[in-house]
Amino acid sequence: MRNILYFVGAGLTKSLELPSKPVPLMWDYISVMADYLYDDVILMALAKLEINDCYTWKDPDAKTLAERLIRERSQKNREAFKRALKNKPSESIEDLLRDSDEEASIRFLYAINRLFYLINWDVNWCPLEKFLTRQLQLEETCHAFVSFNYDLILDRAVRKVAAGQWDICIDYGFKIPYCTYSDPPDAVGGGVLPTVDACELCPSGFSSGRLKIFKPHGSVNWLLPLKIRYQSSSSGMEYEDEPVIIPLSDTDGLRHCESSKNSFQYVSFPPGGLAKDVLPCIIPPTSAKQSNLSFINHTRSQVQEAIRDANEVYVLGWSMPT
Repeated sequence: MRNILYFVGAGLTKSLELPSKPVPLMWDYISVMADYLYDDVILMALAKLEINDCYTWKDPDAKTLAERLIRERSQKNREAFKRALKNKPSESIEDLLRDSDEEASIRFLYAINRLFYLINWDVNWCPLEKFLTRQLQLEETCHAFVSFNYDLILDRAVRKVAAGQWDICIDYGFKIPYCTYSDPPDAVGGGVLPTVDACELCPSGFSSGRLKIFKPHGSVNWLLPLKIRYQSSSSGMEYEDEPVIIPLSDTDGLRHCESSKNSFQYVSFPPGGLAKDVLPCIIPPTSAKQSNLSFINHTRSQVQEAIRDANEVYVLGWSMPT
């Protein structure tokens, strides 16, 4: 059996972007996200970075615009802020988040999830599906994808081309015990706690075992309960170690989870219906990228094994740090 390993970075998704739905890279995150300032979740994240002086290149006019947008989110102000952000010199998002405060970091994690929710499946699928079809038809091969991306483009393409051989429940390298078929609703007031029910997720029984997708930096479709009492740091809100919930479509397909405009999104777990506040599990794009989550560390140990056992290695849209 021949083991084929793929390192997958943001350049893969970037190469599939459509003009109407640009995809960011590490050095153009701010410029690209500026195209989505019509969305308030993204607007607030970029405004906070500006107000908190996180940029190396200071722009008093942009800061004034950001402060104004907190109070008045007019189209005129949005367009002016967009121009200001696009005129900034490129800065790595790693550097920006390293120098930001907790609130700005947390808002930016919301914005990452919201961005890929807005992009959704609007990409040019043909090149990726053609490549995967060729690869997965190779006889006597196992395939391990190490994706440093939060998005679901690779995941969806693998699942489609593999035609049932890649199982959402177990082929991320760990078992996902729950799923949900709808997004948590917004709070309705009056002391009512809005929740959505989680359902038990079981292996399909059709996994070939020869396809794995490892995501050591997390994924926008891994929902994880937050610690109670709430705790936060420069890395964002602190998660409980388990369980992971994955949002699925009515046909059990992959889907994005819409980010609510408030931070409280509750899922009720069986048995007993205990409700927990959940967020997408995203390891912040800073240089450390550390995690104390057991399933993330288990994933990273499997990545080490995949590197050790690989007979061939492909690098797709990823550059290795010095």
